[in-house]
Amino acid sequence: MRGSTKPSEDGKTYLSIVDDNGGKCGPILVDGKVWQYELNEAGPISPGTHTIECGTKIEFTIPDSVIFRFDYWGRKYVYPLQKGNIKQIPMD
Repeated sequence: MRGSTKPSEDGKTYLSIVDDNGGKCGPILVDGKVWQYELNEAGPISPGTHTIECGTKIEFTIPDSVIFRFDYWGRKYVYPLQKGNIKQIPMD
């Protein structure tokens, strides 16, 4: 999984989902709720640890005052992002 961060202009924290994991997994869920924003559209989110689901479930940490661009779901292994810790969570 890959992603990137950049400081937000207003000091608030945002998530922008750039990749929908192939688009064949149903709605994207963030913290168990349907993500209401379009691909590439930044939506407000609190800094801290969150989960994203679409065919797989992944936990990630978003730093404060950034736009976090989630751009690749990856496969079996996940690596730390710039200023964020990321790990893959096994599906039940």
